[in-house]
Amino acid sequence: MAWSLPVPIAPPHHPAAATPADDSARRTTAAIAAGDPRALSAFYEEWFDRCLAIARAATGRDESFCLDAVQNAMLRVARSIPILDSAQDLHRWMSRVVYTAALDLLKSERRRAARERAAHRPDHIHTPDRSAQHADEIAHLCALLRELPEPHRRLLDLRLLRGFTNAATAREAGTTDGAAHGHVRRILASLRRLSGHEGDHR
Repeated sequence: MAWSLPVPIAPPHHPAAATPADDSARRTTAAIAAGDPRALSAFYEEWFDRCLAIARAATGRDESFCLDAVQNAMLRVARSIPILDSAQDLHRWMSRVVYTAALDLLKSERRRAARERAAHRPDHIHTPDRSAQHADEIAHLCALLRELPEPHRRLLDLRLLRGFTNAATAREAGTTDGAAHGHVRRILASLRRLSGHEGDHR
């Protein structure tokens, strides 16, 4: 199987900044970290749709794949969520957890496909391992994202990571709905082109 599926775009880098205390975020994460099943259940209900939207926007994959990514992300929440002081910190941490879960699934798919190809390949035929190339492609895409102008990173953050509607994104960015939508599409198309995955829209 050729490398044809989009790689999750890493969340934009946010410079460290002081954020106001958020008792709700701290209480929730502290309760989950302490093993409170009710807190975990409530968190699951609150965040499931958000996480599913992040996985879909990042990978372009079908619902089954994205559901698996979200379930794996929620397992990490149950096992190792840190105590976080603000809603902003919690959103950033959850975004990275979902991206990591999606990326791990993509890597697992590649390894499984490689094993299946190897099982059906005559012993005398050898094809080089592409894992190093994949890692380079992922690192390259992350570097491209970090180099985007701040307004572009903000648009992607609002629309894809925070799950804002197009109208809400436009309001936050101080532009029109059509302009915001067009900017996001052009930014993503540019990233696909620069990363060598132009045409990967599935």
